Amino acid sequence: MGVRRVLQGLAWSGAGLLVAAFLIGYAAPYLPPARFWWTDLFAVLLPALAAAVGLLGIGLVGQGAYSGRWGRLGGGGHCSCSSHCGLDRCQRGRRRGTTRTRCG
Repeated sequence: MGVRRVLQGLAWSGAGLLVAAFLIGYAAPYLPPARFWWTDLFAVLLPALAAAVGLLGIGLVGQGAYSGRWGRLGGGGHCSCSSHCGLDRCQRGRRRGTTRTRCG
């Protein structure tokens, strides 16, 4: 197992914990305080957690757009037939080195 894989696993774990902390803080007002008193600790940090989750989301969208993984889903992408014949068919055409512009 490489160092890069370990760091990637730690990054995804940290992102998961961040989102979980945000959701716990968001749910705090709806939970009974006698049993879930500890959720108020996350609720106090909710504005900072919301900003961090927002930045995480922007970063993930930027990474997806930069790597080209989501490029074919956006408007004006390589495939204009995805709404007609399905994205899978267009991806197969793209893998062969051709770009499909219409169904057929």
